[in-house]
Amino acid sequence: MSRGHQLRTALTARRIAYAIIGVVVIFAVSVSVVALQTRSNPLPQKLARESENTKNNIVVDVTGLYPIKVQGIIVPHTIDEIVQAVKLNDHVSIGGGRNSMGGQTASSRAVQIDMREYNKVLDLSTTTKEITVQAGIRWYDVQKYIDPYNLSVKIMQTYSNFTVGGSLSVNVHGRYVGLGPFVMSVKSFRIVLADGSVINATPTEHSDIFYSAIGGLGGIGVVSDVTLELADNVNVERSRTVIPTSEYAVFFADNVRSNPNVIFHNGDMYPPDFTHVSAVSWSITDKAPTVTDRLIPKSTDYWLERFAWVVMSDWPGGRWIREHIFEPLIYRGPPPVHTRNYEASYDIAELEPESRDTSTYVLQEYFVPVENFDQWVPKMKSVFDRYDVNVLNVSIRHAKQDPGVVLAWAPKESFAFVVYYKQGTDDASKQAAAQWTRAMIDQVLTVGGTYYLPYQPAATDDQFHRAYPGAITYFQIKKYYDPTDKFTNNLWDTYYSPEKLDLYAQKQKELEVASTTPDYYRPSDNMYLSLPEWYIVYTADEYAAVLRDSLPSHFPYFGAHQEYWREYHAVDSRTATSTAYAPDYKTVLKVIGVSFSAENIVKGVYENTIGRATEFLAGNKQVPEDTYAAQVAQQYADYIYDYPWYDFSFGSSFKGLWTLRSAEHYSIGQDIRRIERKIFLSFEYGIKAGYSSVIAFASHTKFGSKGEEVYAVITRDGSTYELIHAAHYQPFTRLLLSEIQKESSNDRFAVLNIAGNDRILLTYRDVVGTASVSGTEVERHQQIDTLVDGVVHYKDRITVEVALADLPLVYKDLVLKGIQIDHIYDY
Repeated sequence: MSRGHQLRTALTARRIAYAIIGVVVIFAVSVSVVALQTRSNPLPQKLARESENTKNNIVVDVTGLYPIKVQGIIVPHTIDEIVQAVKLNDHVSIGGGRNSMGGQTASSRAVQIDMREYNKVLDLSTTTKEITVQAGIRWYDVQKYIDPYNLSVKIMQTYSNFTVGGSLSVNVHGRYVGLGPFVMSVKSFRIVLADGSVINATPTEHSDIFYSAIGGLGGIGVVSDVTLELADNVNVERSRTVIPTSEYAVFFADNVRSNPNVIFHNGDMYPPDFTHVSAVSWSITDKAPTVTDRLIPKSTDYWLERFAWVVMSDWPGGRWIREHIFEPLIYRGPPPVHTRNYEASYDIAELEPESRDTSTYVLQEYFVPVENFDQWVPKMKSVFDRYDVNVLNVSIRHAKQDPGVVLAWAPKESFAFVVYYKQGTDDASKQAAAQWTRAMIDQVLTVGGTYYLPYQPAATDDQFHRAYPGAITYFQIKKYYDPTDKFTNNLWDTYYSPEKLDLYAQKQKELEVASTTPDYYRPSDNMYLSLPEWYIVYTADEYAAVLRDSLPSHFPYFGAHQEYWREYHAVDSRTATSTAYAPDYKTVLKVIGVSFSAENIVKGVYENTIGRATEFLAGNKQVPEDTYAAQVAQQYADYIYDYPWYDFSFGSSFKGLWTLRSAEHYSIGQDIRRIERKIFLSFEYGIKAGYSSVIAFASHTKFGSKGEEVYAVITRDGSTYELIHAAHYQPFTRLLLSEIQKESSNDRFAVLNIAGNDRILLTYRDVVGTASVSGTEVERHQQIDTLVDGVVHYKDRITVEVALADLPLVYKDLVLKGIQIDHIYDY
């Protein structure tokens, strides 16, 4: 080796060494900075802030996002004090551990009853394994009481800071296997109703109150004490395996759900790709505990946890560090053995950040039927990716079907996806979180799932009622026992009022006829997104009109290309903030748009050069091939009103072109035109035949080959409801217009709902410049109507958005003007 080569090698090695040292130094400095930032315990400051807020009648949830100034705060110690608080105040909210995340314990128009000092154990039976407690007691205090008897809580959250009453009000669940909603462990409870009466509710006594107050988030009354089933405090040993997400559902069914020894289980998904799950189980064992404490001590300062949350949420590569550094350290060595009580006594303080002034950590939760696990995961990830959500963890839990709670979040056996994420506390961040939350709810509804109510109330009214179809029944029960709406909070201020009850009760009746129809609901954005697609349909009409009355060079190819993308960008902008994320639909529109533009640009150049030249040679008159092309264009224009363009038989058009025969004598110029047309049209039909076959195969593979049906709910007498349906595209328009025409003299006829929506887009043609009919004009463009002696005559194609309630009237107005509706955009 030469001396020069040795020197270069030495220099390279030195540079690598310096780079490694630099990375280590930067890492060490970063760790030191974060360590200093997170070192102080935030709990004393948090308690001091809460004390100050209480003095000022301000209730703040655990995230800090929903400070609510209430009319007063009452802290009862006896049931008589609770009764008096209910009787003497017009509006009442109920607070427990204040760990909800959307103002579910307070309302600006109510006093808050703070239950945390109403917290005694009233009775314990070690024989029947039942305990009766006051609703304000925290789980940790229950655990301390029952642990000496070697008993354990049957169902509770992972963290033991929550109150029993609060847990009942949200119908909580945990990591328990073979169980599910909290209602499965409730024997009975006493509740103070709006009139001050105290009743005992069980599954058979006052069952309507039992199943509506559990999971009813404080809307029925004040739960005063609860009797619960308990379980044995067995020893449990941890096991863990990391598996691909695609294998998790089968793994769970085979190894967890069917295993009676598994007490706790959760699967932690690794963001941002969510391709793997850390599946952790705690199973019954005869081994002795590896820790001496019976419960997790509450005095611990969770500095390392705060440090880890900052790294995972704020550092580049923080999620990689969690998966490949933190977790291997956590799970190293022999698996620990805990008592069931120890493993159920975690302290929520480990989640408390140094400060929540500018950012905060928040939970959301979505419930998905077990059979739809694989459908849900990519939908969930698509929302996270689209909105750039700072997700730290998604924990998978399991729950059996709810036995009858009115606001059941598990109407079927479900997986729960608990999302832990970080967001800003400013208004823009809260609005952004609300937007992606609505998008996520839209997605979970498509797989037959629902979302959890104790978190930010971002859902629309429609989303709330679709996710909780029992809401009308719940509100009717509430209205019966609480006619003046005494019991309220930020959640019920958002979703409940007598007017809303009447509105959605009526809407529920209307939609009952569609309740068994799969995929009845369609996003309202679909009607907008179909505008560019239908522009192509109308352009085909224009093209057929030009070829029928004139020659191809007269068609505005370049204008058609520009108009398509104008419409695409307009609807893309209109739906940009929508929650109904439709990437597949927009991708299809882009693919269609590119092919449409390519065709029009190529034809525009060709027809205005070579095509125009052969038109001139033929005396600017049609030859048989021109007539044939006009016939094909008209057939195509008619076809795509009813069917996808790619199913049109371009192959048959190609064959028909070469079977043309004519006995007439043509000039040399006309013969040249005929040859040129045969060559050009052969290329056009041949390329389209091949391309459409590819698109048809891809579309049928992705979406299926069966034609989509669109459904609508109508009434002919104002009291009975009928479900009508027809195929997507023009068949549905023809069906709906025929019904409207048939019932034109029936004032009680109404179109109530189309695919879950109460507004619709429709289009028609009118004289250029004419004002549109009633409704909101969405877009207007000039369309070729006829060509006479080379002169183009235009009409305005007008698209308006109207309420379905007004659709029959709009139809009548247009009929009086001699205008027909060309198309109803049917989602």
